[in-house]
Amino acid sequence: MKYADTNDDGVIDSKDRVYTGTPYPKLQYGLNLNDRTRTTPENFTSGINLRVIRYADVLLQAEALNELGQTATAVPLVNQVRQRMGLAPISAANYNQTSLRLYMRTERGRELAGEGQRWFDINRWGLLDNQAGLNDLITRDSDFTNFRLGVSKYMPIPQNDIDIDPGVKQNPGY
Repeated sequence: MKYADTNDDGVIDSKDRVYTGTPYPKLQYGLNLNDRTRTTPENFTSGINLRVIRYADVLLQAEALNELGQTATAVPLVNQVRQRMGLAPISAANYNQTSLRLYMRTERGRELAGEGQRWFDINRWGLLDNQAGLNDLITRDSDFTNFRLGVSKYMPIPQNDIDIDPGVKQNPGY
């Protein structure tokens, strides 16, 4: 690599460096931001904000309000998400706490599909902790048919890791 501020002896000065060689190729892993706000290829600061949580997920705080018994307050937040997609609003009069809970679970699956949230939601809702929750999942997703309560929620710990540390205990069912 050749830097604009490299000394004759090849030592890079401690001052700011400007790369004058061939531009870096696009990396095909991690986040590829196509960021036009960077001033140099070595400037890893960015004017683009990374999404940590989506607005729709913030609006689905309605789930917490519903669990607190504030169903009528939760419905307008659900409707903001629906309106954004051009869907008709739902009416608070048609939902009680239980029915809105079930509706929002389905809505989260639709709205956040492909974003890696489902497993965490299913765990948070406790659907993998009892047969009734598991049966509910199976009615909507046959992939849970082979799920075994008390076993399938956790992966087995490799025997090599157990052999190295006798304090490590195998997960139940393995």
